[in-house]
Amino acid sequence: MNCATCKMYACRSGHTEKQPEDCPMVTEPLVYQEGWAEYLDYEVGDIARVSARTEAAGYGQWTRIQEVLEFSRRAGFRRLGLAFCSGLRQEARQLVGVFEGNGKAMGLR
Repeated sequence: MNCATCKMYACRSGHTEKQPEDCPMVTEPLVYQEGWAEYLDYEVGDIARVSARTEAAGYGQWTRIQEVLEFSRRAGFRRLGLAFCSGLRQEARQLVGVFEGNGKAMGLR
């Protein structure tokens, strides 16, 4: 099963009766349960709540970059890591410039 191609979204909708047989929720139930249990941890739950509030505030209005910047600000992050493949070095360099410029504007440097 490839979750990216799933059309059932049982994990999101809660309609577990519609799960495909090869759904990781069926084949790996402990992994799914452990993932949900993580949200009970205060820090993890807090980050999830900040993420949901940020998405709701800018849904359909902000670019992904704006959303990352706003989420980072709301979460109180002072540093971000950026992972990229070597083929995207130029784009990564530009994105670092955007992040650094916004960090300075927000007083983070």
